[in-house]
Amino acid sequence: MLPSDTGELSVPLSVMGVPVAVDCGGSMGSQLASHVRSVWEWCLRSDHAAPAATVRAVLDPSSAVVASASASGAVAHSDPLVMEDWLAPRITISAIEQMAGRALMLHACVLANPATGDAAILVGRSGAGKTTMARTLGTSLAYVTDETALVSEDHLVTPFPKPLSVFRSSDGGLKAQRPPSSLGLVAPPRRPIRAVAALLVDRREDAPASPVTSPVPTLEGLSQISEHTSYLKRLDSPLHRLAALFEACGGLQQVSYQESADLLPVVQSLVGAS
Repeated sequence: MLPSDTGELSVPLSVMGVPVAVDCGGSMGSQLASHVRSVWEWCLRSDHAAPAATVRAVLDPSSAVVASASASGAVAHSDPLVMEDWLAPRITISAIEQMAGRALMLHACVLANPATGDAAILVGRSGAGKTTMARTLGTSLAYVTDETALVSEDHLVTPFPKPLSVFRSSDGGLKAQRPPSSLGLVAPPRRPIRAVAALLVDRREDAPASPVTSPVPTLEGLSQISEHTSYLKRLDSPLHRLAALFEACGGLQQVSYQESADLLPVVQSLVGAS
């Protein structure tokens, strides 16, 4: 944890491969920096590369300090719980904006075979249960991300093992950030992670007791998956990129299920893990 040029404490992260600096200021800046280092444990960066993006965060009990920092574009608040809820998405967005037009980005949970790096991309809308899938299946399979799958043209997935956002029980909907290790998740393998399966998740109470997978025609899949991407139109030939990913994964499949735990044998089979 190094001082930034502004005298704030800077926490260096690698977010989808993008070097991001989180500059923590305010009278509680040291407390905030320690929190960021703790929950973003698997995204900490040890090199000294210049950041491609900087997120400034100010935690201070003074309303005047918070107002001034907010006006300058910082994430600022006096309540640590609100800051925790607000800061995580801002860090993610800072990297997404840097990668716009440079890579395919899907809103997905990605789980991999820890031994081979073969991975399944489970795509779903916000609130579809991607974090629950990561928490449930990531103790047996490697947790790659529960937020954004950044996929290269050769179908490699950049690890983004961010903290998991979980609702608190009594604070009006604020989310706590849980470090992956605290949930017993398996770290991403150090070898390249390659997409070998793509699933459109469909969690329904009236789904069969055992998960059912069915192929999705390519044109229909392009329509459905494009809704769950970031900056897709910025890519060259975006629909061709999506179609090529489906082909590399043996076609897009939809999986209907009731509970995330039921998906374990399905995903294990797809990535070749026992």
